[in-house]
Amino acid sequence: MDTDTPRSSSAGAPARHAGIGHLGRPGKIFAPIGRPRARAGYFPGPINPRRPPPPQTLAPHRLRPPLPALVSLLAQARVLSTRGGAMLVYQDLLTGDELLSDSFPYREIENGILWEVDGRWVVQGAVDVDIGANPSAEGGGDDEGVDDQAVKVVDIVDTFRLQEQPAFDKKQFVTFMKRYIKNLTAKLEPEQQAEFKKGIEGATKYLLGKLKDLQFFVGESMHDDGSLVFAYYKDGATDPTFLYFAHGLKEIKC
Repeated sequence: MDTDTPRSSSAGAPARHAGIGHLGRPGKIFAPIGRPRARAGYFPGPINPRRPPPPQTLAPHRLRPPLPALVSLLAQARVLSTRGGAMLVYQDLLTGDELLSDSFPYREIENGILWEVDGRWVVQGAVDVDIGANPSAEGGGDDEGVDDQAVKVVDIVDTFRLQEQPAFDKKQFVTFMKRYIKNLTAKLEPEQQAEFKKGIEGATKYLLGKLKDLQFFVGESMHDDGSLVFAYYKDGATDPTFLYFAHGLKEIKC
């Protein structure tokens, strides 16, 4: 546990946010792509400590002792139970970073060039498990075993340790896309190359139209040539939507 995290003895304390900022813009405190971080795999938050997101009060009975990544593990277990133990993980074709799994269903858009995936804010380590018991009858109250400081994360960011990058302007984004298209095309089979070249122009225009609303992520290795993962909030949404380059993902059966 982070020793710098402030603690409080009162139940129902406001949750501390981590992950991508709610309807916010990424700050300039993040290292550029390829530059190492002080703590690899940790996603700092809030993005702007001087203007943190509005606190949300969590019901005391929903806070439990920390159980790292349990929410994601439970979601994956549900998928495994329906597939006889097999799970699909999607790696960045250029770097090998794990970016997604079939625990998170996707929708094809822009002629299959992009995948759209729903993310969700979750409370890390807070799992409400109802076993039908009466706490008072067992000599325990609502506050027993309660962690009074919870961390809110976005499930996809936390599960795959995605690293946020500074925002791109139009010129920077076009430059990235030219390099990415060249590098990725060389890795594709001829049939995939034809599909990718046919649809990538429309997908690029689609992303440019949302550029001011997008947040940018890369895989855990933060490799310069890695694929970008995009996130944004649809109108009225409280949870982020993620966008992936479909042809840039390699399917691995676990």
